[in-house]
Amino acid sequence: MALCRSCIQWLLFATALFISLVLAEVRIIDDTYGDSATGAVPTYSDCWNAGPDCSTCTLQPDPSMMYNGTWHDTSTGECNSANSTMGVSQNVTFSFKGTSLTVYCVALTQAVIGPWWNNLSFVLDGETSYGTFHETPGGASSYSFNYNVSVYSRTSLANTEHTFIMTAEQGTLPSTLMFDYATYNFEEDSEQGSGTSGQDTGTATSKPAQKGAPTGAIVGAVVGSVVFIGTLCLFLLLYSRRRKMTSDAEKNPTAIDPFVQSPSGLKELDTAAALQVQHVSLFARKHIPIGAATQTLTSPVSNRDSLAQEVQGLRQQLAALRAERTAGPGSGGASPSASSPSTDADVGELKREMTWLRAEMIRLQAETVVSREPPPAYDM
Repeated sequence: MALCRSCIQWLLFATALFISLVLAEVRIIDDTYGDSATGAVPTYSDCWNAGPDCSTCTLQPDPSMMYNGTWHDTSTGECNSANSTMGVSQNVTFSFKGTSLTVYCVALTQAVIGPWWNNLSFVLDGETSYGTFHETPGGASSYSFNYNVSVYSRTSLANTEHTFIMTAEQGTLPSTLMFDYATYNFEEDSEQGSGTSGQDTGTATSKPAQKGAPTGAIVGAVVGSVVFIGTLCLFLLLYSRRRKMTSDAEKNPTAIDPFVQSPSGLKELDTAAALQVQHVSLFARKHIPIGAATQTLTSPVSNRDSLAQEVQGLRQQLAALRAERTAGPGSGGASPSASSPSTDADVGELKREMTWLRAEMIRLQAETVVSREPPPAYDM
């Protein structure tokens, strides 16, 4: 039962997780190509450089490590590679509709000329937060970078339109920002509206509908996963029960009395003799001891004495039956020795002797009953 309960709990958990994963679609906002679903491109302030196209920029990260091989960077102390006497904060803005957001940038880890600072601020739907990253000193032989660094993350957002602004803040020293991409979870609304208000209305209402997962595919995937997990739980339950039954059988083996072959001098009774024995047994039942009707399943050593007593009793009954008979067929049948078995007698030999004595006693009882029947009456 515990295994079955665990399977049901796991089935419910897996189903809920699978449904949430199917219904939530991860979308990407690239720094250059924009939203993978809507096509909306981020907007930048004046002093930004399109990384791959800036051959005079000091910072040159590896394009193969970037999403789509592109990035945008800015430094508040410079504007379009020209020194500025007054630092100006620079920002990037984009909108999305979803329930979570994660923003990824490139971080400078060592520099030839420095220091470099990363002082950033984030505004999501008017709520501001700040992030100050480590200072990168100069003096290294080359520039090195960390890629796919998460600088901002929010979850459990309302499934509505959101606006995000990321800014490189000017402090006592210039601040550098290299933006790569952002991701967000999009969930299809339960009720499809005819349209949404705000900017990019035509794009935002048509393209997400094309990207949404079809209802039939979602239902089929959920049903298939439920059936698969249910089948797996049933298999584990049956396997557990079978192992338990096998273990119980090994702990409680059934004792089996070995087969005892009849003595070589005893002929097997045919069908007619068996019927005769069945008929005569009604008269002979009172002469058969109760202990001889059943065999115990104990060891041969423990029941040797009881077998010897039964043999002796059968011998005495057989002698009494022969004494009653004065004449008739079968009186000359040989009988086994009347001596008591020794303590070292084999249990198998005792059983064979009991079998012979019982058969002989039944035969003599049948002949005794026949000899006692009165002769037929004759009419004078």
